[in-house]
Amino acid sequence: MKLISRYVVPFMLMFGLFLLSFPNEAYLQTDYEKWGRIAVEKTKERYPDSAVSDYDYEGHEKIADNVAADWFEFELKRGQKERMVKVRVKYSPETNKLISVDFYELQQQNQ
Repeated sequence: MKLISRYVVPFMLMFGLFLLSFPNEAYLQTDYEKWGRIAVEKTKERYPDSAVSDYDYEGHEKIADNVAADWFEFELKRGQKERMVKVRVKYSPETNKLISVDFYELQQQNQ
């Protein structure tokens, strides 16, 4: 019994700490979904006469220790006109608070 407590218990503790060092996929998905919803909402506010016909998650960027950003690309349609817009959602990963939403128009077609 002493042998088990001497080797197995420390091994189990080390293994548990090892598992805790990996990010939780459910947490990452929730984080991505939150900033994606904000990107859609802010895009609709900025382009109220356009419909969001499609959007893609473009990736994550660490800007500083306390600032991160998620990038999205939107396809907007207004009648026959089409517009592509990149949206950067900047936030604090420490506080999970929104810092800013920036828009970059990529192209305009069918004008």
